[in-house]
Amino acid sequence: SYGCPSAVLACQVYPGLFKAAVLHDPAIAPNTRASRGCPTPALYVLGDGYSNSRYLRKGIEQALRGSALGSTAYNLQGAEHGNFVDAPLWAPLW
Repeated sequence: SYGCPSAVLACQVYPGLFKAAVLHDPAIAPNTRASRGCPTPALYVLGDGYSNSRYLRKGIEQALRGSALGSTAYNLQGAEHGNFVDAPLWAPLW
């Protein structure tokens, strides 16, 4: 989601600090600084909602082209963003 562009920017600003990045459902808009890519090897993991968005897919494809050697993207078919959130760890139980 929107944490992914922030993670990519952190890798760009501090290239020696991170060994790799796992980017879950990256909301990377085309022609932005984040779409220039991740200088560390990155795994772009997309659920169907993000993979099916032509707009986001264009930004992700740009980012992947500019990312470090070994970077790749996978679409987890049938997965949606809400399947992999950390809310159960911090949200109150009703």
